[in-house]
Amino acid sequence: MSTTINSTPALQATLQRVSQTPQYHQVLGELRRGARVISISGLVTLSARALVLAALQKETGKRFAIVAPATRDLEPWERNLRFWYCALAGKEGCDNEVLVLPASETDPYAGFSPHAETLEKRALTLWRLIQHSHDFVLLTARALARRMVGPDEVRRTGTTLKRDQEFSPDELVEKLFATGYMREDPVGGIGEFSIRGGIVDIWPPGREAPVRIEFFGDTVDSLREFDPETQLSTGPLSEAEFPPMRELRVNSHDFREWAERARERWSEDRYARALRDRTAFADEATSQLKSFAPRLTSGSVWKFAPWVVRRPKSIKPWPSMRKHRRYKLVVVEDFDIRCSCFPSLARRRRWSGKPSQ
Repeated sequence: MSTTINSTPALQATLQRVSQTPQYHQVLGELRRGARVISISGLVTLSARALVLAALQKETGKRFAIVAPATRDLEPWERNLRFWYCALAGKEGCDNEVLVLPASETDPYAGFSPHAETLEKRALTLWRLIQHSHDFVLLTARALARRMVGPDEVRRTGTTLKRDQEFSPDELVEKLFATGYMREDPVGGIGEFSIRGGIVDIWPPGREAPVRIEFFGDTVDSLREFDPETQLSTGPLSEAEFPPMRELRVNSHDFREWAERARERWSEDRYARALRDRTAFADEATSQLKSFAPRLTSGSVWKFAPWVVRRPKSIKPWPSMRKHRRYKLVVVEDFDIRCSCFPSLARRRRWSGKPSQ
């Protein structure tokens, strides 16, 4: 059953109690007047903070970026914010409106790849940032500072197919391999695909069920959603999106090309065996390139969400949250807001980023 403000008297009463307080109207007035920094205190529980932010977003129509200290803080924020946002909007789900961008917690110089679930969620969020409208973005300070691929690259890694569209199935399969999909027959989980003649089954991230594509030559003849247990179609589709499973698109050919250039760059005998092994086992070594994304790219989250703030020249450390429980709303433009879960101190040096034009 849908949980909405209109259908649930308890939620409606809660919202009215919040929206009728003088403090709420004071914050709302400052937002509408374009205040640069608004310090808020007194909201002890996370659910209370999520309710206030969801209500403010509904009243103002602005987009919010919530910056959390660490990745472990994103899940409770996501859970509470999705509940209140969907309840206020009267929607069953809000996957495209409330996005979560976790940080790659691994050190790019340690040689370890991030967790597959983290790569999937990052790639899906970046895809939705450029393909859909959104009202909330949850991310961490590390995600703001870490380099990543740019919007154009993410747009090229993903695929959107429509019926009667001209698209080579060979090109589709090559792109799936390069963006982290695994070939399995039959398809049984997210990130898997299978090929049977002119039929390609894909289970992309963000969908509850896989999609079956039937090609007639290089033409998309039909798109259908199907049940992975029975393999029977459940309904036709006019369009389907296939976001990447990782943000960095790379295949074995790219790695071999890198190895050839590396051999020219490091021609000493002590590097010969390592480069030869990495060239010979390029298919297996390709997975290691996932950990190199921050070193191979020069983009940032600001290119996906320029409404947040332009990238500052430096990010200064903020005090510990254990001593202070205040947080702030920073209005970066007259139509966008960044909400920081970090403490807000009256005498603290503020972030020196300039608003985007």
